[in-house]
Amino acid sequence: HRIRAWDLQRGVSLGQAIECSAAVDAGEVAFANANRELAIIDRDVLRLFEVATGKQTFAFETYPTPATAYDFVKVGVHGSRAALALRPKPPFIRGDTVLQVLDLAERRALGQAISLGRYARLRDARFSDDGHRLAVVADGALRTWEIETARSIGGAETGPYDQLVGGSSD
Repeated sequence: HRIRAWDLQRGVSLGQAIECSAAVDAGEVAFANANRELAIIDRDVLRLFEVATGKQTFAFETYPTPATAYDFVKVGVHGSRAALALRPKPPFIRGDTVLQVLDLAERRALGQAISLGRYARLRDARFSDDGHRLAVVADGALRTWEIETARSIGGAETGPYDQLVGGSSD
């Protein structure tokens, strides 16, 4: 399976094709680090690739086990932070879906993992412009989180919500 980044305005490829070991869904790919890299969930590992060369520059695989899977990545705040959801695979394991925020430029996790609830399905996430908060839609409810402390800001607003529009300027 191959992924290629395109400049749609000019109609040209931005670099080499990136080889992935499995089929990748649209929610599992995002530009990162000022569009110089692509963040891709490939076989339950978040990988960063240089757009120009197609070479892997980083892999984040702290959590996945055969009983869990990354199933969502959202990159924001000018491409330097990513929200990565880790969901248990029933019936092998019981537990909460967690959201980990990563600093892609520094290649490290930020703050504590945020619990979204048992088997929650993350639909969308948006960073605030300053990168300190994250709005999340999971299982039809909208919540806002403080990233560094994993503290919920206010209560959950029930929807049904499916997608966020606006929020960050990137």
